[in-house]
Amino acid sequence: MKISSFFFLFSIFVSTISFGQLLDNRAGNAFTDKPFFNSEFVQMNKIQELKGQYTYKKPGETMKETKFFYEYSFDPLGRLTSTFETRTDDGSLDTTWNRYFYGEHNQLIEHLQGDVNGFTSMRYEYDDKDRMISQANTRSYKDSLGNDQVTILNKETMSYSEYDSQVKKTIHNSFGNPYLEEWSYHNDLGYLTSKIQRQIMTSTTYTFQYSYYDNGYLSEISKLKDTDSIPLERTTFSYDQFGNILEKKYYRNEIFVTEIAMLYNEKSMLLTYVITKDVPTGYLMILGFKPPKFYGEEIKETVSPIEIEEKNEQ
Repeated sequence: MKISSFFFLFSIFVSTISFGQLLDNRAGNAFTDKPFFNSEFVQMNKIQELKGQYTYKKPGETMKETKFFYEYSFDPLGRLTSTFETRTDDGSLDTTWNRYFYGEHNQLIEHLQGDVNGFTSMRYEYDDKDRMISQANTRSYKDSLGNDQVTILNKETMSYSEYDSQVKKTIHNSFGNPYLEEWSYHNDLGYLTSKIQRQIMTSTTYTFQYSYYDNGYLSEISKLKDTDSIPLERTTFSYDQFGNILEKKYYRNEIFVTEIAMLYNEKSMLLTYVITKDVPTGYLMILGFKPPKFYGEEIKETVSPIEIEEKNEQ
């Protein structure tokens, strides 16, 4: 049996899998390079590591398991400390990794992002209200002789002005000159409803609009340029009745580009599959997670998506 529809594949998994409370999407960061796990949930359940293996499926072809994987690691406080990924999208092997370091108030103070050519360090400082006031970027690599080298890229600083329901942030470049102004607007309940960014030199503006479901979960983020009515980018989210994120859909100029579905084990309520579909081509990338490694304990492995497909063919 060949699977021709993303939703048909999705329904196969849903028949045996339900949903958990592992991910934190309050800022819309699910499956980005920013930490997006619920650290309290991870800490309470003593999760140390999540590791998944990729399965690919091209339209008209059967699913193909690979040796490529994605790995998330956590500290005993439930904070994401690193990710490591090996995969291929264009026929060549691509390896990327991230490491995260935190301050005494659990703010992210350094993010290392690496690849085969070296790594970039992004260091952050905060004020007494936990607002970011600087970001310094450096690049580390080995030269042609194998010697370690570091390039200081830039350092930006941020200043803030507060009003009744809005906050103005001004970002300054490495020379201390302001180049971007950002206004953040919140409703009476404290929910972020919009951000307006203005490029000072060109007066180009970008408006980010935030929408929510009745239960307060983030439903959509839209990005518009100047007075345009059609968003440059739009991301929507859906959840189950407990607030667990199920789908993330990304649109560019209102063209449906990417769909991501999150599936969770019905027993452990932990992440089991992440299915990513490139909508224009129909290409599927399935990340099937093994049972987590816990602090002081490990459990058996789950079945692969190919095994589930073969079971449903019988």
